[in-house]
Amino acid sequence: MALRISTRRAASSSTDGRGRSARLSIALLWLLAATLAPLAAQQLPAAPAPEGSPSEAAAGGQAPAPAGKVVGAPERHIVVSWKKVEGAIRYEVLIRPLGGDILIDRSTANTSIHEVLPPGTYQVRVISYNLFDRPASQSVWRYLDVIQVFTPVVSRVAPSILYSGVESSPIAVDGANFLTETTVELLRDGKIAARATVEEVADKRLAGRIDLASVAPGRYDLRLGNPENLSTIVPGAVEVRPRIQPELSALSLSAGYNDRIYRQVAVRGTGFIEGTTFF
Repeated sequence: MALRISTRRAASSSTDGRGRSARLSIALLWLLAATLAPLAAQQLPAAPAPEGSPSEAAAGGQAPAPAGKVVGAPERHIVVSWKKVEGAIRYEVLIRPLGGDILIDRSTANTSIHEVLPPGTYQVRVISYNLFDRPASQSVWRYLDVIQVFTPVVSRVAPSILYSGVESSPIAVDGANFLTETTVELLRDGKIAARATVEEVADKRLAGRIDLASVAPGRYDLRLGNPENLSTIVPGAVEVRPRIQPELSALSLSAGYNDRIYRQVAVRGTGFIEGTTFF
């Protein structure tokens, strides 16, 4: 079990109604270290936003929208870091539970702080101070979700038979504890033979495509991995077979048809596999 830290930007209280979203970029340090992505300098609004209703700056543009997630173990240190702001002599970092009061208020001359956070939903803001020790710029509030993450569980792989030489073969895995960061790999003798590109993720199903252009026929283990080395290996889950050129020997059509669309077509030959198409 570990923690996933996902981030998104708090909804803007400005009147444009677009509700743009963003994500913080986070990196792992020691067992758990989250790194806040670079936050561009932003002019302070004329008046602070009311508590629980954070806003973007009234002038000076919007901080960039970073993205990323990472996981770690409960009650481990995280590090929040950002890019240096020109002319800043120190920074103030505010962390609060969603809808709550400020939980952490740290001042530092560095561009990072180390803290400990249990599972929960938080918001983070970084404020820079100028040579006169006055607030000069700040980031918008960003959501930070600390969530428990578990080892992937595999109950079914479909299809379990794939074909060598195919550059983009569909593959789906049913089970539990899947994340957008979950990786899918074919292993042979403990070495990675192919990696899937994950396209769809739900808690109990993961689907994507895998490149078998240079994968030799044989039996392969399937490994699903979550961050923090939480992985599951299913021995011999996938068989890769040689791709055979289909050969057609006979074609018969049903006698009855409607508007020249035949109701039944029988095809005889060799080399047919699941997914073979006729046209």
